[in-house]
Amino acid sequence: MRKIALCSACVIALAIPTASYAQDNANPQDDALTQADPSKDIIKFSDEQILLNNQAVDAGNAGDYKKAEQLLMAMILGGEMNIIWGNLGGVYAKQGKCIEAKDAFERVWTSPKISEIPSEAIEQSAAQALEKLKAQCSANVIIKCSPADMKLTFDDGNEFTCSSEPLAVTPGKHYVLGKTNYGFGSIEALAVEGETRTYNIEILDYERIATDAGVSPEKLSKRSKAFKGVGYSFIGIGAAAGIASGVLMWYADKQNTDAIKKNRQAPNEATQNAAKKQYDDSKVMLNASYGVVAASGALLVTGIVLVVYDALVIQPRIQEFEKNKTAFSWTVSPAVSPEFAGMAFSAQF
Repeated sequence: MRKIALCSACVIALAIPTASYAQDNANPQDDALTQADPSKDIIKFSDEQILLNNQAVDAGNAGDYKKAEQLLMAMILGGEMNIIWGNLGGVYAKQGKCIEAKDAFERVWTSPKISEIPSEAIEQSAAQALEKLKAQCSANVIIKCSPADMKLTFDDGNEFTCSSEPLAVTPGKHYVLGKTNYGFGSIEALAVEGETRTYNIEILDYERIATDAGVSPEKLSKRSKAFKGVGYSFIGIGAAAGIASGVLMWYADKQNTDAIKKNRQAPNEATQNAAKKQYDDSKVMLNASYGVVAASGALLVTGIVLVVYDALVIQPRIQEFEKNKTAFSWTVSPAVSPEFAGMAFSAQF
């Protein structure tokens, strides 16, 4: 037969005790609590949940609230129940996790009811626990987030979405970790009893900022392709033009030399005129070859400059973006307050 037992860290805990356990934990309220209200019989504990609950009660009574929290969370995975949320709120409160405790207690009214205990009894216990929580969590902080949908974690608590509403916490220092899909950030918030303090946490989206400034990885990649495409094209055209100008210069020089020779050996005026025309044409070709040489040189220099600029300027910036996508600089520091001891983590690009 199931028996209802109270644990020091819980609102109401369900266990299957031994005879000695039942005798040691006898309580006048037990008989009333074990009378299930037929109209509220909705769900019952599974055997696995009963085992987890008994272990959670033992852990809570032994002061191992973290273990009790983990066991109760495992129970929830097997199916939410009003009493589990109430008990989880109790162990959260014992650990000074005000935000998580308040959320857990409030879930009592919206979660499925168990058949073993009247829902009114559980809700009454949760309401009393919420009142006690107000005295324990007597400081308020407001966290203003940028971006507004940032995920937050207080100390070693659960993750939740940032809100501009005041958060009731225990007085003292709290380490707040913010997380977005593009980075992390952290702040230290000092909560003072009876006061409401506001803190800001901002995580910059460097990639979006770069995109807005026209230096995003995508735009840099397009620019790199354009620079390399035009650069190598200019180098190819310049090289071809250089070869063509060399051939033209050689041919023009040959025609020039040949025209001078013919003019010296011309037997008549007609031959001299032909030699003079050949000489003039060779001069035109020679001047044209000089122009082609200049143009090919300009193309080669421009092409080389574009390719070198891509290699020395654009490519390193693209690589820096890629490295910053996955590389974070983590800082680990001790986090100690009257309610919490552990490590605080912060990360940045």
